[in-house]
Formats: sequence, structure tokens, C-alpha cells
Amino acid sequence: MQGTIQFAGTERIIRALTDQSPDEENVAFDLTRVHMVNDVARRMLLEAVRRLTLDGHRITLIDPESVLEDPDAGDGIRPQIATSINELFQDGAVNDPVQGR
Repeated sequence: MQGTIQFAGTERIIRALTDQSPDEENVAFDLTRVHMVNDVARRMLLEAVRRLTLDGHRITLIDPESVLEDPDAGDGIRPQIATSINELFQDGAVNDPVQGR
């Protein structure tokens, strides 16, 4: 994702998730190159986080600039927040495919 995320961009993300549900337990949304998420897109993205969590996935937002501030997805669901993809591998939250961890 990059730039300003609006309804149409979030709709494409949700459609992709619906068409092919993630196989992995860990799912990350990389917001590193995103500078703004509008209100409708925010609600849609957080609903996707909620549903994926209820389906058994662990969700991480890579959000170094806090563009999705206070990401409360409802039902007490809050994704893990990381400031970089490297942080995920350092914390051991995600297996590093290069290192085989």
C-alpha cells in the first residue's frame, strides 16, 4: 500500500483477501509508504483486521508514522504494531523466510 488509502484502494485489498484467504497464521499490512488513510478506508481496513483475527490470524500493522493511529478493530481486537518489517523478525513474531527461522 502507498500514498493516500481511500475506499477504492481498501476495497481492492478486501477483495483480494476474500478471493484468496491467507494461508499463514501471521498477516502483515505494510503502511510504511502510506501517508494518509481516510475515515471510510480506516473503518474498512480495521474490519478486515477484525475478521482475519476472528478467523485465527495474528495481524500486524507495519506503521512507522502511525497513520492508522489507535487501531481498535472492535470486540477488543487490536493488531500488533511494528515500526518496520525488520522489527517483526527481531521480535520472533514472524518466521524470517531468508533465515529459515
